[in-house]
Amino acid sequence: MSAEAQKVNGYDPDLWLVNAVELEGALQDYARRTENAIFAAHNNTFDWGFLEIYSAQCKVRLKMDYHRIDLCTYAKAVLDVKGYKLESYRLS
Repeated sequence: MSAEAQKVNGYDPDLWLVNAVELEGALQDYARRTENAIFAAHNNTFDWGFLEIYSAQCKVRLKMDYHRIDLCTYAKAVLDVKGYKLESYRLS
């Protein structure tokens, strides 16, 4: 991860050493909290790929609704209808 990405995301390796949760436990908690939820993310295909890979690896079944919302696409559609044209849909 680049230094800029670390800064944007508030990444601090020292905090990970103290506060990190094991992946399987984190996924079990996430699965419990998101049962029947609709997954929404800025680039949901990218993010969903990680969830699919690691939930399969840890044998954790995600019970979310099969629909997914891509927030970038949604934002573009809403802004286009309102007459706004952005040069970029990046989070920055």
